[in-house]
Amino acid sequence: MSLLSQLVPLSASSVRLIAVAGSAADTLPTEPVLGTFRPSIGGGRRIDDAVALTRWLLCNEGDDPTLARLGAAVDEYVDLWTPVLHTTSRFALVSALARLDDAIADIDVTFTEGLEGGSTVVLVWQATGQFLRPVCLDDDHLIEPTGLPIQVAGTTCVSFTTGPLAGQIRCYYDRLSVIEQLMAGAPGGLT
Repeated sequence: MSLLSQLVPLSASSVRLIAVAGSAADTLPTEPVLGTFRPSIGGGRRIDDAVALTRWLLCNEGDDPTLARLGAAVDEYVDLWTPVLHTTSRFALVSALARLDDAIADIDVTFTEGLEGGSTVVLVWQATGQFLRPVCLDDDHLIEPTGLPIQVAGTTCVSFTTGPLAGQIRCYYDRLSVIEQLMAGAPGGLT
């Protein structure tokens, strides 16, 4: 049920490739501790809220309590964009997350940097998980699970409304890298 394992775009506007210059390894700690957060510039309530939102999006198990917490943390007209999903309301976001693929399981997220400026928080993270269930690349291609680890680095930008609710969420990561890792250990690649 993770955004990372959803490979088929749910919206035509989400079919874009974002190239990120530089290496993700340059910004990662030498010995990351999973589930921790090391802010680069102070920590605050909004950073904590953005960390929670990012965890719910990346590690979503599709269960009702998680979706309810996520729904309570976003504005009614929240605008979410990721490489695989674009929604413009709380209802659309929760509905889409409830039906996402769950090919990558046991996802752990490590936050390496965080910056809060006004009502916007920017987080840098690395996620790791296991490729445990089949995933559809498109209508004609199924990738069988290999059990291999999947790693991806990304950035989340969360803009909050006047209250504690998120009004805009942008979650950037290299979707092509995820697809390459899923296909790397698959016998014959695509089936």
